[in-house]
Amino acid sequence: MEIAIGALPKPDPDLEATPYVKDRLIALALESWPIARKRTAAWRSLAEYPIVAPSRESSTRETIERTYEKATGKRFLPVFETAYWLTTVAMVEAGLGIAVAPSHAITHLSTARVRVIKLAQPVVSRDIDIITHRERILSPAARAFVEHLLEHRAR
Repeated sequence: MEIAIGALPKPDPDLEATPYVKDRLIALALESWPIARKRTAAWRSLAEYPIVAPSRESSTRETIERTYEKATGKRFLPVFETAYWLTTVAMVEAGLGIAVAPSHAITHLSTARVRVIKLAQPVVSRDIDIITHRERILSPAARAFVEHLLEHRAR
């Protein structure tokens, strides 16, 4: 593998991370729930709802848990944990809870009855990077792809 696109959980001396985009954490709620009427909500308001969370293996779980606990003063105790964002959205759509997700995770998922709410106080985002190995030269195709990504990234 020549390149990867993602969030590095911790620095790695063998890898080079070129900033690509910022990915903001958002909340997902069933359209009929009171929080779904808001475009933006404070993290502390999440304490009023059952939470569907990503599994502990998710790269965002620790950030979600830490931010929730700091903002609400409560322990993060999700009612369900999921391994896939498709499952998370389906559980929210079934009315089993609300979820916090990276905005990129739901880009291509059907969210007909699910509303996206921007989270604030605090706004939490993470860097999505183009990751390459420091000691390897990219093939012409991979180099062209990286150049294309950087040229056409969302601003």
